Amino acid sequence: MDGGRLRYRKDTGLEALGIVALAFVLALLSPGAVATFLFAKAAGVALDLGQRWTFAVASSLVVVVALCAMSGARGFLRYLTISMAVSFVLLVARFGFQAAWAVALFEYYRP
Repeated sequence: MDGGRLRYRKDTGLEALGIVALAFVLALLSPGAVATFLFAKAAGVALDLGQRWTFAVASSLVVVVALCAMSGARGFLRYLTISMAVSFVLLVARFGFQAAWAVALFEYYRP
């Protein structure tokens, strides 16, 4: 407040768009993130944070390319469906049920 008047920020819309874009990108990476988490835990491999994110992106790209190579645009739509479903399950398990495995997955990708 400045002299009794509220000050409005002009970049609020741009910030909101950035948050939505980030959420969409994270949702697209969720299948790769889950695959990397499961592989690292099953194999007992210790990865640093940069490696975790790199392998999550790489495994997501491998799945996208494979699905698109098999059926073109329909493959990409399948990947979007898979990504949104995985994201939904993760969010419900983490914040709805507070499942231990979901908490561990979220913590695995935090610095």
